[in-house]
Amino acid sequence: MKTRGLTGGLREKLRAVDLAAAGEYAVRFVLAFLLSQARIFGRIAPFGVAFAGAPAPSAGSLAAMLGACLGYMTGGAYWGVKYIAAIVIIRAAVRVLYETDLGRRRFFCPAVTAASMACTGFVYVLDGGLTAYSAALFVIETTLAGGCAYFYGEVLYPWEEAPWKPAPRAGRDVSAVLLLTTLLIAAAGVYVTGGVSVGRALAVLLVMLASFRGGVGRGAAAGAILGAAMDLVSGTAPFFIAVYALSALVAGVFPKSGRVFFDVTFIMTDALAVVWMWGAAVCLPALYETFLASVVFLLLPDTALAKVSAVFPAELNGYGFLKAREYTKNRTQMAARAFRRLYETVRTAAGDDEKSSPDDISAVYDRAAERVCRRCSRAGACWQTEYRDTVDIMNHLTPGLLARGEVRKEDFPPRFYDKCKSFDAYLEAINTEARVFLCRRQYRRRISESRGAAYNQYGDIAVMLDRIAAELGEEITVEPVLEKRVVKFMRGLDIEVSAAAFRLPGGRLRVELKGPALYTLKKEKDWLAHLSALMETKLCAVWDKGEPERLLLTEAEPYAAALGASAMGKNGRGVNGDKGVWFRTEEGVMYVLLSDGMGSGAGAAKLSSAAAEILESFLRAGTEPETALGILGDLLFLENDAQIVSATVDLMRVDLFSGDMRIYKYGAAPSYFKRETSVKRVSCAALPTGLVSGREKHRCAAGRLAPGSFAVMVSDGILGEGNDKWLRELLGGYDGRDPQELSRLILQGAAERYGAADDMTAIVMRLDARA
Repeated sequence: MKTRGLTGGLREKLRAVDLAAAGEYAVRFVLAFLLSQARIFGRIAPFGVAFAGAPAPSAGSLAAMLGACLGYMTGGAYWGVKYIAAIVIIRAAVRVLYETDLGRRRFFCPAVTAASMACTGFVYVLDGGLTAYSAALFVIETTLAGGCAYFYGEVLYPWEEAPWKPAPRAGRDVSAVLLLTTLLIAAAGVYVTGGVSVGRALAVLLVMLASFRGGVGRGAAAGAILGAAMDLVSGTAPFFIAVYALSALVAGVFPKSGRVFFDVTFIMTDALAVVWMWGAAVCLPALYETFLASVVFLLLPDTALAKVSAVFPAELNGYGFLKAREYTKNRTQMAARAFRRLYETVRTAAGDDEKSSPDDISAVYDRAAERVCRRCSRAGACWQTEYRDTVDIMNHLTPGLLARGEVRKEDFPPRFYDKCKSFDAYLEAINTEARVFLCRRQYRRRISESRGAAYNQYGDIAVMLDRIAAELGEEITVEPVLEKRVVKFMRGLDIEVSAAAFRLPGGRLRVELKGPALYTLKKEKDWLAHLSALMETKLCAVWDKGEPERLLLTEAEPYAAALGASAMGKNGRGVNGDKGVWFRTEEGVMYVLLSDGMGSGAGAAKLSSAAAEILESFLRAGTEPETALGILGDLLFLENDAQIVSATVDLMRVDLFSGDMRIYKYGAAPSYFKRETSVKRVSCAALPTGLVSGREKHRCAAGRLAPGSFAVMVSDGILGEGNDKWLRELLGGYDGRDPQELSRLILQGAAERYGAADDMTAIVMRLDARA
């Protein structure tokens, strides 16, 4: 029993071991051991000391210390004691002083490393005899120990809880290159048959990859750096730096010719350079090393080469600036298309600008007298001798004529029709001319109102163009650093793209990608999360269905909207005359629209759909809701020449960045807002669009929606005779989270009470904080 208990306790302790931390310690131990084997000039090896001195005091630093000490012990007691002593001094000083203000500064660990290396190294310089060469090696060793400790610290930063901020990305890239180069220096001391060095073969392979994927410039730079490192190990004249750089420079011209052609070119150039400098002891091994590297290069899979592409920064060609300008241009074109459709609608109704004569009611009596009294024997008496009395009688008739549209016999004084020989004919002539006069006046009034509506639209055009001009004047910040990051990431997936990253006015990030193989990105797991981390901004993706080679990434809004809708036609069958639409703009604004066309059936559906389509086109183009609603109202008013048309409009605008809400109602039923068990009713009195011409704006409500709240929009068929108590009770008692379910419950409740006597539609939106 006792043995089982001990075994069980040991198992529990083993389960509690943090495998990730254990892996980190193992990696540090191995790296420190390998770096301790990296010697240059055949005498100094400061890289293990630098790696052990880079991190802050932690269990990981202890693993690095042990690995470096073990590595130096393998090189001999006398040679290794110097470095082991330096490591012990470093870790002791860091342990004691790290919590002080001095110890928590960025240069503390590198400075302590350099000082410790100087103290122990100086003793060995004096023991071996102070010469110019030994003094130079002493300075180099001390400088490399402190400098490499600084850069190694940047590589180890993700594992450290250091109080300082990490270096910029370029600095971290330099640190990674330095660590890789010093590891290759360590591997260069490992030889196989014929004096072939493992480290040098790996260095050649890296130069080939850099030249093939990075081009001439990067390949030559890699050749110079790694060649210099290999020359430091061999202690020879600059042999490898010339061979590697020249081979990369020539072969880097032919990466598009295929791997085989590139490989052959590299080998031939390398052989030419070796023959050129024939006589060095490493010439023949260098040829073997290049051959081995070329074979490995040809055998590498395409996915591995794609990963190499991600290492190099992307070449930029100003594409981001062009896309930023194109974004504003597209917005302007959308607005132009909307105005073009508006112009085609109103141009036939606007008419010309010819001035008509002013309306004069006296012309009715004059034309009637011209038709009837001209041949009468009493014309001179009535219209000349008794002219004043006749005019007074006509003026007395005018109010009744305008009110009823006609005059009657009893409107005249008896003395007039007793003396008039053609009274009945004169009365009929007056009424005929009056009908013509009133029709003409109504037509002129309608023309005037139509012109006013058209002029209002010209004003709307001016407002929109002013808004677009203001946007053009605002600064759009281009993000070239982010463009490089995303291009490197896509290259790592073997996807070549052009990238444009910029911030819109207000600071929202927008990234546009374009490439022939962009659709393959969907096959990668968690690609959007990786891009969000790379951009340091949470992103959402918008794929263009009509252009699969294009991807839009926009900064994700803090709030997300979920919507559901339920609808039923009149009497439970036929076409529903209501139209519900919702959409999110690229600026992070959610619009929810419900329109009810006049009447029911197909005609009402056509009218409400047209109203919704017009509003959506303008709102997507960036038009303010007030302006868009005014345009729609004028448009429907102009169409009333042929027949009376109107449509209710219920429009809600929600900013998904702030939660701010505005709602507009034109003849629409009330809306309801639910938060927990509280229900608020919002309504306003305004005629449906199209019945009157005018620019009165009705912003019925404005506020801020809280996460978890519901917004409910219904057509008048849901409320029946206007009693909404049942609806408010239903909303207050609903404890679910599904907008679609709630809309279905609303429709069922209305159908049970009113029997689908009219078209019925319910739209429900729930606002939540984005996860």
